[in-house]
Amino acid sequence: GPLLVESARAQVQGCDVLDTSLCMFPFPSDHFTAAADTGSPQSEARGGTGKRVNFSPLAMPRYIAGKPIDPTEWNRNDGFSPGQMILTYVPDIATVKDQSGAPNGPIDGAVPITRLADYAAPDAPIVVINTETGDRHPVWAEIDLNAGLFIPAQPEIPSPPTKAKVRPALIVRPAQNFEEGTRYIVALRNLKNNSGETIAPSPAFRVCRDKLGTRLPQVQARCTQLEQNVFNELPQDIARDELYLAWDFTVASQQSLAGRLLHMRDDAFASLGETIDKLPGEAGYDIGQAPQVTVDVVEDNPRSGIIRRVEGTITVPSYVTPADPSPLEASEYEQLISNQRENYPAALNEIHHQCRAFAPLGEMCLPFDP
Repeated sequence: GPLLVESARAQVQGCDVLDTSLCMFPFPSDHFTAAADTGSPQSEARGGTGKRVNFSPLAMPRYIAGKPIDPTEWNRNDGFSPGQMILTYVPDIATVKDQSGAPNGPIDGAVPITRLADYAAPDAPIVVINTETGDRHPVWAEIDLNAGLFIPAQPEIPSPPTKAKVRPALIVRPAQNFEEGTRYIVALRNLKNNSGETIAPSPAFRVCRDKLGTRLPQVQARCTQLEQNVFNELPQDIARDELYLAWDFTVASQQSLAGRLLHMRDDAFASLGETIDKLPGEAGYDIGQAPQVTVDVVEDNPRSGIIRRVEGTITVPSYVTPADPSPLEASEYEQLISNQRENYPAALNEIHHQCRAFAPLGEMCLPFDP
């Protein structure tokens, strides 16, 4: 049935069968990583986590013409951002309501931004665990109140879009950054819907959690990963049978996050003669020389308030690709500006109509004058 379809989709696109609402959910997740090659920048021998992000182009979001985002740069990383928010979809999850009865963001029973200390509560329904220390990481949760407001390009969303037709994501935000190079487990448990009933897990996660067994290879492989990396590492105060969903993710190492920038810094200063393996003040440290400067024009009193204008060049190393690219030619630049000017009124008009559709009063929107 549906699980067979989702298993096939996961095999073709690289999706995660645990959350079938969106191919890249839940996110971030070690499901979207692969083992790093031996000796690669992501390998443990070179300061990495031993993993490499492995986004499939077929799983990536697509823009209006249908082309997916190129994942090449993300796939250089050995993990995810230390400040990455955690995303998944939980159908009809209970939310705190405002006076009109509309959801105002916080998840009913979960930690809101106004009570961060509750992340350590024994019955907290949303928990993020540091696998190295076993400690809970401080997080807070809310639903995405902006879901559906500015995505007219999606064919399943009417124009103007309506809140009733979208599925707001559950957003779990770290109250402080995750530790670099560290693996975390996300555990969602005993989640309630707006009727007060416990929300059932997805079919794939239920198969894994309850050890039901399956012949579907994608589900079977996912269950094996969860058994080894998640279920076996849950703390005693989190029961397996109360889980709605659980998975793990790894935060990128310092080498992955800043290695290329640090290399550029060290190489640039070394080219000027600075000693990069010693700190200023240490024996043998040399501050090096200033970059080469060529003065081309000196103009005295060019205009009121300016005593002297000096024009010239400073020669510094280049780390861009391709090396030393030239700026846009004048004709290309003019064409680019012309295209932007042509599209700008239409874009403004679309934003204005979206605002009028969703603002409580039309006066809240800026007037549009083409």
